Amino acid sequence: MPDKNNNQPLAATDFQPIDGAGTERRLPVSPGVLALAALATSAVVIMLYLFVARAVIFQTVPDNAEIEINGLSFNIGDNYLLLSGDYSVHASAEGYYPLNQTINVSEEATQDLKLELSLCPATFRSAQK
Repeated sequence: MPDKNNNQPLAATDFQPIDGAGTERRLPVSPGVLALAALATSAVVIMLYLFVARAVIFQTVPDNAEIEINGLSFNIGDNYLLLSGDYSVHASAEGYYPLNQTINVSEEATQDLKLELSLCPATFRSAQK
């Protein structure tokens, strides 16, 4: 038996937009996934730095001299991991003149550099007494 409602024409209705005030915009990716991606990116950058960095070993006179390097460096004991290029190095120790020197880190895997500070005259006289 045919349905009598199928023969009626469609009627138009008025458009009413959905109220957007109650909806919250969400990120397409969860914060946990973003944090994991940031952590993975950081790990890749660190590993890349460790792979391309060169070891520079400073031998200082006196042995207790403090070394500061301008630029990106990573200190492990007496070794410094530096990328190839020029760096400004500042060495200082009590009783010695500070030393400012520019060094060039080459493509060699390891470099030994000697930094010798000059003894201050007042310290030299007191050491002789």
